[in-house]
Amino acid sequence: MAGVNKEVVARSNALLGYSKKLCYYEGMMKNSFFSALNWFISLVLFVSFISMTPTRWFLREYVLPK
Repeated sequence: MAGVNKEVVARSNALLGYSKKLCYYEGMMKNSFFSALNWFISLVLFVSFISMTPTRWFLREYVLPK
């Protein structure tokens, strides 16, 4: 959503005139290094599984919502 949010914030800033030097960044906070590592590994595994045909079929059929 960062790409969409950036445009919304830029337009709001232009319309309302908050600042001419606006910088907008988006990030995610985690409680610990291990929590962030767990999230990262889960994301890598999900992208890996969804990119392979047999596991994509399994995920669509049994794991992901219809």
